[in-house]
Amino acid sequence: GSLTLEKHNIDFVLQRYKGFNVVNDQGVQEVFREDLSSSSIYISYLYLFNSSQYSVSALKTGLSRQKKAALSFSLGGLFFMNNKSADSTIVPQEVQPQFNEEAQIQKLNGIGLGIIGGVTTIFPLPFDFFISFSLVPGIGLMYKHIETENLSYTPSDPMQFSLDMAGAFGYNGHRIYVNITTKLGIYGSDLDYGNKSYQSGLNAKLSVGYKIKPRPE
Repeated sequence: GSLTLEKHNIDFVLQRYKGFNVVNDQGVQEVFREDLSSSSIYISYLYLFNSSQYSVSALKTGLSRQKKAALSFSLGGLFFMNNKSADSTIVPQEVQPQFNEEAQIQKLNGIGLGIIGGVTTIFPLPFDFFISFSLVPGIGLMYKHIETENLSYTPSDPMQFSLDMAGAFGYNGHRIYVNITTKLGIYGSDLDYGNKSYQSGLNAKLSVGYKIKPRPE
């Protein structure tokens, strides 16, 4: 979910997945693993330095009309927690000899804090259309604990890197509004012993509405 109050924006994500398709670049056939599960919590806060010039949330709900292009910088922080687990190693049996023991992960737990900052732009288009983009990179510290079939360890490198990208395309007419929004998040960290972890998530949303009161010009 997302909440914007004047100069303040808060995002909250709670995800829980069970069952994944396991793919690799070693020529092993893709398989579906019911035992793989992942849960994560992500909370971010951004202070918007130029929020008086535009409001993406108001545009997407048909409450206002953007008359000129605008750009805003933002700065804030984030809290994240991530847990992954499986009944056996996530590495397919056929290619296990190609990976070291520390990569035979069964459980990975992490929690951390970070700093984020970015830029958001919005452009009005002809015939009441608009388009918006945002780019928010971040860096933080993350405590990670890993368990394999034969050992457990805590990676020594606490650094966590993130990149959030979002886009919106919409129509804000006199009575009807329609918009499509997409968001991509990419997160990476080092697990020691030559192993790295990357996680990405992509979501999209379509909104259609009718305004009982006409849009203010």
